[in-house]
Amino acid sequence: MRQKRRSEAIDHAIGILMSVVIVVAAAQIMEVDLTTFIFGAGKESAPSSQQIASMPSQKASTPASQAETQTDPSGYQRYTDNNGNEVVVVPARYEAPRAEPAPIQAAPQQVLPQRSPLPSQQVIPATVTPTKAAPPINLALVAMNAANGNTRMNVFESCRCSNGIATKGDSREEVLEKCAQPASHQYSNRRDCDEIWLYNFGANEFMQGVCFSGDRVSKVLSLDYGY
Repeated sequence: MRQKRRSEAIDHAIGILMSVVIVVAAAQIMEVDLTTFIFGAGKESAPSSQQIASMPSQKASTPASQAETQTDPSGYQRYTDNNGNEVVVVPARYEAPRAEPAPIQAAPQQVLPQRSPLPSQQVIPATVTPTKAAPPINLALVAMNAANGNTRMNVFESCRCSNGIATKGDSREEVLEKCAQPASHQYSNRRDCDEIWLYNFGANEFMQGVCFSGDRVSKVLSLDYGY
């Protein structure tokens, strides 16, 4: 009987010891104070006046760092704050340059397609009757008739040209300089007009015939309208 009670007491002690080990291990894992876990949270003791006096305030021990403010030529104020960041202060009188207005884009205009006219609105082109061109003037015949005196004509002593006035007594070179090349020229047997140069000045002007006797202008004949 005694041996049996002794073994039960040993088993009971071992059980209590195992329970304590488990509780301690659980407290270590959960990071819980063993005393607080077993006996409950105790009242926090008020800090002693010695401790309060001995703890210097962080504000008093840490001197306030005064930032060094620098002003650059442009008027900006630059300094470094307590965290080491650079701070730029723009003065109140500074005005930022105005931004240029964005270009105005015109809305694209819609081009409507041109509609073809209805059959009733179609314009019928007018019929143009062809006209026959006038037959070219036979300048050689006109010059020959003028040289032989076979046409109605007025006799003058000068002829107005683009570069001057060809007059009686001028040489062939002078006539060429004043009136340029003739439209036609013919020869005849008349002594006072052995050679005639025919000049055309257009449909609204009379043709002019410059007669030569030898190498000089002898007379100027005013003929029919030109072409």
